[in-house]
Amino acid sequence: MPMTILERLRALPKSQWMTSPPADPESLEALESKYDLQLPADYRELMLETNGCGLYGHATQLNLEPPDELLWHSEDPRFTEHLPGMFVIGDDNGDALFYYDPANRLGKGAYAIFQVDFGTIGFPYSKHAANSLTDLFEAILDDKAIWEYPYLGPLNHPDRAG
Repeated sequence: MPMTILERLRALPKSQWMTSPPADPESLEALESKYDLQLPADYRELMLETNGCGLYGHATQLNLEPPDELLWHSEDPRFTEHLPGMFVIGDDNGDALFYYDPANRLGKGAYAIFQVDFGTIGFPYSKHAANSLTDLFEAILDDKAIWEYPYLGPLNHPDRAG
């Protein structure tokens, strides 16, 4: 039987997988309530294991913010203006952020994950990183360079006419 993503993460050296004490379920419920969404099961399971974490692959890094910080990120005008309807979940240690598309506005699936550089925040400059958090972790652990993935481009803007 293959290892679950949490088992695989727990087996990593501390230099590659940084954790915090678990989130409390109430903080996740407050987050879901405030933004009227249901967090994906793999994300919820991970936050109940570690309240924010860092996964450091050779090609890609991912820092998932704890729910309290997610409230701040998701209220930031840079994100609400340039990524409306999206839910920021973390960054890559300074150059780019990762976000969920809860309503499938970008057509890659509900809760697909995207990456966008901080200097060019917007849909045309976003990259489809993975279909789920589990898939994103697998890509990072497999040393995929998400920063090399193609941009969505202007035709994938969720507010385009058509």
